[in-house]
Amino acid sequence: MSEPTSETITCPGCGHQQAFTVWESLNVTLDPKLKEQLIDGRLTTFTCEECGEQAEVVSSLLYHDMAKQVMIWLIPGDEEPEELDPGALAALGDMARQGYALRLVRSKNHLIEKIMIFDDRLDDRMIELLKAALRIHTEQDGRSFDGVLLYEGVSEGESGPSEMHLAVLGKGDQEALVLPWKVYLKFAAEYVNALPNVDEERGRWLQVDESYAEALIQE
Repeated sequence: MSEPTSETITCPGCGHQQAFTVWESLNVTLDPKLKEQLIDGRLTTFTCEECGEQAEVVSSLLYHDMAKQVMIWLIPGDEEPEELDPGALAALGDMARQGYALRLVRSKNHLIEKIMIFDDRLDDRMIELLKAALRIHTEQDGRSFDGVLLYEGVSEGESGPSEMHLAVLGKGDQEALVLPWKVYLKFAAEYVNALPNVDEERGRWLQVDESYAEALIQE
């Protein structure tokens, strides 16, 4: 189930203090509206009732999608995961046996990215391999991506996906990258054997990011 708590937030603009609902966990199968509010930012946006100043409030959040069998644990920055109680550990063991994917992310952007990847029924490990390969390719061409690469979805054609969309989030304007779907399929076919066996990773909180992919490439 979803678990909200109330915290007192100080407005960064005027210093006014007011209560704000922080969600420690979201079960989006039971509460689908909360998923919409998380993705569009309403769930994590503080709005001061005095001056109207807005600020994003990001804290640890456990995202649970029962239908897609995925749990994503957002732990911002360099915070260490808290110890789980025995009951929670037992529940995670059951989920692992059911085939759940368990992921650890460090930012709200990466949480939303993971949600989109799993919603599109893609393997996030392959997406990270693709991003690592794109970085290597551009560097070999004397260029580089000045920012974080994020998956943004696919475009649908008459017979299925036609393009994959990526974004580069840097200090300046957001840059968009479009990759033909057939190029992604060819890449995935060539690199599928680079991925660890799913059974070997089951039951572990994996931080599947570009560092994860780079380690696979170097093996």
